[in-house]
Amino acid sequence: MWHGVIVLDKPRGRSSHDMVAFCRRVLGQKRIGHTGTLDPLATGVLPLCLGEATRLAEYLSGQDKVYEAEILPGYQSKTYDSEGELQQVTPSFSCSEAELRKVLQQFCGEISQKPPPYSAISVDGRRLYQYARSGEQVIVPERKVTIYSLHLSEEITSVQAGEPFTLQVCCSKGTYIRSLAHDLGQVLGCGAVLSGLRRLRSGNISIENACTREEIIACQEGNCIETLLWPLRPDDLGLPWVRLSEVQQEEMRFGRSFAWEQPVISAKSDMPTKILLCTSAELLAIGDYQPDKGIIHPRKVFNSPVPLDLS
Repeated sequence: MWHGVIVLDKPRGRSSHDMVAFCRRVLGQKRIGHTGTLDPLATGVLPLCLGEATRLAEYLSGQDKVYEAEILPGYQSKTYDSEGELQQVTPSFSCSEAELRKVLQQFCGEISQKPPPYSAISVDGRRLYQYARSGEQVIVPERKVTIYSLHLSEEITSVQAGEPFTLQVCCSKGTYIRSLAHDLGQVLGCGAVLSGLRRLRSGNISIENACTREEIIACQEGNCIETLLWPLRPDDLGLPWVRLSEVQQEEMRFGRSFAWEQPVISAKSDMPTKILLCTSAELLAIGDYQPDKGIIHPRKVFNSPVPLDLS
């Protein structure tokens, strides 16, 4: 069984679950999960966690994302993308590039965003897409997300209805690019849908690090899957780390707290009490660090160590 992360370049037309099923079948390994859903419309970076690394998915999925989004103005759909039934809104709409750039600035920073009606967000125990398919009305709660940057990927002379343009978006986790496209169309007054999406980066993992389905098949046949494993680093998980002595490792395996008075290494985290417990090259567990007491308590101990690059 493999323990680590494979970065897949997801093809268009396949769901994230399809890609997990594909890897389970090719690798002959059941314990595989993804770190955040990409719609079938989308392509690009999809980290897949194998074996014990599935227990790290929550940390990998919590990182910022970068997308290249194709926006089709002049249309709208119930799904907020071109996969739904398109309705033309303004066939004669036109605005200048300068006007578009000015509108884009309104979406930068922390904004309130409402998830699309056809999404997997749960409200009162049901998915939003279940309400949408049955025609039921439901109040969709807004969420706070952050757009760090939003700009045109290439120069255009103007925005015309029916002529797509491409934006590059750097955003926080939980941002719906479909909702961004919809809201942009509302502000422009022409309607807009997402007609294409490519994830260029998830945390530190970029599209240059991704492999294709064909490469996974070839490496499995050549018995060299380890060449596809992403060299996982503490910064990828957003957590600080410490290297344990053999005595501390023994205490950890029994689930016992142990004293820690040394400085915490690479302490870059929104959750400073969570800490990676490592050997020189492997992740053994995630623990709770209590600096006031000078102790670490192991919380998530892995049955098999996960390779970790501490260089």
